[in-house]
Amino acid sequence: MVKKLLRLFFIIYLFIAMPALADFSVSDWKYFKTIGVSRPGLQKLQLDKEAFSSLSKDLRDLRVIADNSEEVPYKIVIEEERQISDRFSFQLKILNNAYTAGPQLAPSQNGQQPTVLGFQQFIVDFGPRLETPTHNYIEIHTTERNFQKQVEISGSDDGENWQLIKSDGYIYDYTDTRVNFHAQNTVIHYPLSTFQFLRVRIFSNTPFGVNGAQVYKFVKEEAKETTFDVRITQENDIKTGYTNITLDLGQDGLPTSELQLFTNDTNFDRPLFLSGFGSDPSKIPQEAVGLGNGYIFRYNTFAPRGENLSIPYSESSFRYIMVSIFNGDDKPLEFTGAKVKGILRSIVFEAQEGKSYRLYYGNVNARRAIYDIERRFPYINVSSASSAQLGAQKDNSSFEKPKIPISERYSFLLPMALILVSIFLLFLVYRFMKHVR
Repeated sequence: MVKKLLRLFFIIYLFIAMPALADFSVSDWKYFKTIGVSRPGLQKLQLDKEAFSSLSKDLRDLRVIADNSEEVPYKIVIEEERQISDRFSFQLKILNNAYTAGPQLAPSQNGQQPTVLGFQQFIVDFGPRLETPTHNYIEIHTTERNFQKQVEISGSDDGENWQLIKSDGYIYDYTDTRVNFHAQNTVIHYPLSTFQFLRVRIFSNTPFGVNGAQVYKFVKEEAKETTFDVRITQENDIKTGYTNITLDLGQDGLPTSELQLFTNDTNFDRPLFLSGFGSDPSKIPQEAVGLGNGYIFRYNTFAPRGENLSIPYSESSFRYIMVSIFNGDDKPLEFTGAKVKGILRSIVFEAQEGKSYRLYYGNVNARRAIYDIERRFPYINVSSASSAQLGAQKDNSSFEKPKIPISERYSFLLPMALILVSIFLLFLVYRFMKHVR
């Protein structure tokens, strides 16, 4: 009797608390798009803005369906940047790290007259070896703060005869301890080289502290990005010294990770903070989420010269990106436009002859699909895939709004079941203790 009662309570608890898993059902999916396939075989399908507007952030709620009934395994591909970095295991020698006072001529740029400056110079020696490895990046180690410096790099095989490799290198640091802000870039890219010696000159009116350097080979396959149109609004707050720029992507769901600002102003450097928020009507006011910080500058003087108006940030799917630029007591910059970039998402699947395909999405209760193709994917030659095409979004006429789980329709059932189970267990304990006595 006791065992039967326990079994009954357990079944009731599972019925109330545990959701059931089910196979694909057309009525669960709100939208679909037809997939145009030119020939059978491996297919690569790029998701579009319309689909992103109704997909969940993790893309769990999409399915590829053949003949409106058969679920087709697929793999989501994030076509992000691939990096191959070779940081050499052997010790590099840093030689003759010293400052030479002016007058020296910094390299001229864009037809401008060269500037009289001194320079900090050091030499990197790979050491004698049968073959010097290829290299194309140098990272300068320094504890200096708040600087913008132009850098020249030359190469040599004997340490005496030098060939100019790069004349327009640029390093910078912006640090403000009052607001715990720090942005720095001391990495310089130059053409692939095999020189045994590198001569680095950092042009400066005063000695510049160099603690060391790391030279390495860095090859990357660029991410396949797409650019999204944005509408910008700018507000200048004279009291706080901030310019707030709001970028409106027009919809939630688009994966973005970099923005670029456009301005005609020159000779400035400003720190900035990024945040994002969505357009969910159930959240008023919208909650902003920090996406990172950065540093923009443009110098058009003799030295230094250079600019950086692109800011990478943590990938988000917010509709709005807020850029807060600190002007201090300087005149606010006037921005003429902006671009926002994101990394493409594609679906790879196998199409068969004579079958029609659809992409279904928009199911709030969907779980992430798990297919064997995930394990086989590293061995699949995606470059041979045909390009499938998405049609326009259509409402699924068979869609039925998801039923509210019984535990939500009758919220009192689960607590009541737990209370009854607890009472029953206490009763069993009482019976047991009474029997022992």
